[in-house]
Amino acid sequence: MTMITSDASCRRFVTRHSICTSIYTSIIIFILLYTHKIYEIGKRSCLPLLAIFVIGECLKIVFGPFETTSKEKQSKIKKINFRNKLKVAVVLWTSTVIYYCLAVLFGAPFLSSHEETFMFALLLTVLTTLPSCLAVGADLTTAIMIDLTSFEGDIITETIKQNICLTLFGAWLGAIVIPLDWDRPWQSWPIPCSFGGIIGYMCSNLLNIVGILPKVFKKKTARYNL
Repeated sequence: MTMITSDASCRRFVTRHSICTSIYTSIIIFILLYTHKIYEIGKRSCLPLLAIFVIGECLKIVFGPFETTSKEKQSKIKKINFRNKLKVAVVLWTSTVIYYCLAVLFGAPFLSSHEETFMFALLLTVLTTLPSCLAVGADLTTAIMIDLTSFEGDIITETIKQNICLTLFGAWLGAIVIPLDWDRPWQSWPIPCSFGGIIGYMCSNLLNIVGILPKVFKKKTARYNL
């Protein structure tokens, strides 16, 4: 869990993370399209894709700034580290189950395609719940997922809410092409929804950059009277 102490630090934190996410997500999308691996989305063979997302999100935290207010807080974090990891694991697993059930309720095959639906739910968890847990912890992630209309005003939580909403919107939007009678291989479940979720996640991070980066530069130029 990353602890940020000021609005300026929050903006820098969000900007750096959004830039990194936009870069590696764009590379993943290019590889999927160029190598035709997009047709493997929803199968166990796409686990390396999920691993890339997980590694990318973890690396952003590992090499990101950890700004705590005191040594006392740092010691407390170390003491509850195992408990936090356990909470994160529970939240991630619960999120996967919820996404699986929601996918079935929205029309995913119930008696067949269990593997595809599970991989889709796992992808949504990696794109929405995992980054939130790494940024703000399991407790706040649970609260955000339960009520996306709360926590207004905080830059990081607002960013998390936007990422979740746009990722889910992209996944929902991708479902539009599934029932069309074009008979294309990329229309099969859950390729359009998974790819739509990835696109939505990337677009959310691009919007973060566009919305926050000018403010960061504006404050820097004002500091030096430019």
